[in-house]
Amino acid sequence: MKIGMLGLGTVGGGVAKILESPSGRTPLLFKVELVQVGVRDLTKPRHNSLPPQKLTTHLEKIVTDAEIDIVVEVMGGLEPARTLILKAIENGKHVVTANKSLIAAYGSEIFASAKDKGVCIAFEAAVGGGIPIIQCLKQSLGANKIKQITGIVNGTTNYILSQMAQKGVSFDDALQDAMQKGYAEANPTADVDGIDATEKLAILALVGFGIKVDCQKIFKTGIRSISQRDIAYAKAMNYTIKLLANARLNEDDSLQLNVQPHFVENSHPLAAINDVFNAIFLEGDPVGQLMLYGQGAGEGATASAVVSDILNIVSSSASWQNIHVKSSKLASASQEMESNFYLRVVTEKIATAAGAIAWSLGDFNVPPMSVQQQITKEGVLEIAIITESVFRSTLDNAIGSIRGLPYVKEVANVLPILEAQ
Repeated sequence: MKIGMLGLGTVGGGVAKILESPSGRTPLLFKVELVQVGVRDLTKPRHNSLPPQKLTTHLEKIVTDAEIDIVVEVMGGLEPARTLILKAIENGKHVVTANKSLIAAYGSEIFASAKDKGVCIAFEAAVGGGIPIIQCLKQSLGANKIKQITGIVNGTTNYILSQMAQKGVSFDDALQDAMQKGYAEANPTADVDGIDATEKLAILALVGFGIKVDCQKIFKTGIRSISQRDIAYAKAMNYTIKLLANARLNEDDSLQLNVQPHFVENSHPLAAINDVFNAIFLEGDPVGQLMLYGQGAGEGATASAVVSDILNIVSSSASWQNIHVKSSKLASASQEMESNFYLRVVTEKIATAAGAIAWSLGDFNVPPMSVQQQITKEGVLEIAIITESVFRSTLDNAIGSIRGLPYVKEVANVLPILEAQ
């Protein structure tokens, strides 16, 4: 089968490297040929062995060329990627993409078009890099009803939180370190504010549950609020802080979705995932619980996932890739969730403050499980509380009451807790 590729950046270069050197890999690679690659600038220096005649700036020619069987999109962005993919489908071509933003925003439209034309859309690289989560959900776990997906799906934030916990550095210093090592973009907003993880969660919800989700409606908070004070309390209480993307199926078959930092109990498998690694923890019926772990980004991991999709199409085993969207059930993408919670409250140095705050929580049926307090170097009293399991809306009412106490300076942080099961 003949391949046309859109884009030759980091991921595209990695894909080309694999396709151009099949020796020692699966024999299926000898059945594919990379015939054309679309780029924006033919004069840009590139470190690959592709002959110049394979490069073109005419991207539309690739998606309409009758000789090409599979279009690989690794250019990124929403446009012109969306238009080119839809045109490729219209011309009867299978599509492989690593574009998470595109699938999160326009996945249902693209899947419907592919279904009409009888072609495959494969996007393993859009979520977990080298982690085969899409194949796992749609094929290996096809006999299961997925009940929950919880994952560390952003390597940048996991690296930052790992450095804060392991080296005692501030968020700003850990972010600068991530930038210097190439783990964070010059503008890290999409990573540290949870946008990247939210787009990946929308894709996982679409694949795992068949439910279309508007990313803008998913409750998300990033990691900017995490301080060394929170890290210290997490360690003292036997937790680790991780940014988690969560999708939980409710009894009425709606979805509960959120992206936010959690206190993760140290005995939970996700607590041990450090640095730039990703992991996705699944619960299904009847399989129970399992976790996939690996590199979530980078040239090698992402290119591996892209080529894996190509090979699935070549071997005619990719029909399961097309997603059937349940239009009748949309997700409830709110922050309402039932969980234990961690609170950090800063007050004036008053001996009765901790007791009064615990009393206020009790007034709203939010029983505290544990309370720690200490005087900070700034001379204020800091109170860390772990609550019993409650709904977030109930906790918010209690927090409103606590903020009204005259000696309370701030409720500095509120984080849900993921306990080991």
